[in-house]
Amino acid sequence: TALLARRLARLDGEQRTTLAVALPALEAMLVDD
Repeated sequence: TALLARRLARLDGEQRTTLAVALPALEAMLVDD
């Protein structure tokens, strides 16, 4: 997740907002697997 945080820091606001919504769902999928 540290790498993801660094990548998020480089993104613009719109992409960051989209990923902020998508990441919890992706993490839930990874945990379920």
